[in-house]
Amino acid sequence: MKLNRILAAADDSDAGREAVRTAFAIAARSSATLSLLHVVAGPVRATAGGHLSERDAFLAEQEPSELRVRRWLLGDDSGALRDAHIELSVAYGVPGIEICRFAEGSAADLIVVGRKEHPERARLLLGDTGDAVTRRSRVPTLLVPAQGTGLSSVLVALDGSERGMQILGPACSFARVLGASLAVVSVEPRMPGDASSSLPLTRSVVLESRVRSMVAAAGCEDVQVTIRRGTISAEILEEIESGGHDVLVIGQHRGGPSWLVQSSSTAQQLGHAAPCAVLTVPL
Repeated sequence: MKLNRILAAADDSDAGREAVRTAFAIAARSSATLSLLHVVAGPVRATAGGHLSERDAFLAEQEPSELRVRRWLLGDDSGALRDAHIELSVAYGVPGIEICRFAEGSAADLIVVGRKEHPERARLLLGDTGDAVTRRSRVPTLLVPAQGTGLSSVLVALDGSERGMQILGPACSFARVLGASLAVVSVEPRMPGDASSSLPLTRSVVLESRVRSMVAAAGCEDVQVTIRRGTISAEILEEIESGGHDVLVIGQHRGGPSWLVQSSSTAQQLGHAAPCAVLTVPL
């Protein structure tokens, strides 16, 4: 995972501001170009003469939107963004679609999106921009919570499958770019009626051996591997809390409307419940 260009979805929400700040921090560490995209969403506005076309509405909104985004960038408390060279673009349409379209057109290597808190019912009825982006994007997407995130500790959640192991390489590269520590967690579901806390030795040993071999090949020498047992989402969340991790890395299957899998997808459950930032790697 080489970072040449980072795309941050910018708006004037707390989560949007934190997404930009985090993207800027990653760009500074990786020497990547930072692009900001503000998507003007909603229906076409009515005028006295009828409705504006999408193109006219886009042109009408573009200048005010740029000014609004630049205003809160210039007002950033840290002052770091004020002097930074940032490419700012404005698009009109559905944010989850336009962000991914812009990322492909600009050859972005990473998308950074603010993770806004929505009640589950609202997400089921209306969908969620973060969910939509992660399910459409062909590149990793970092979901940043409104309270922000550190960048010093990366936790990778593995399910032990061959396909799931594909996220380990990008996660290792991401941690190396950040200069962050790397840890791996895998959870074995507890079987019905099984009160034992012991773990199957063979699976644990094989998984840890494969992880250490793969991260060494990717240039990461030191990695902590933890095998937990219980409910997958709950155990991963507990590992985040106990380890004080800043970024959780998970695999994300692409395609399909986000709200149809909201209740059954472990990736989406973690994407909304994790107290830290979440990096989704497309599978």
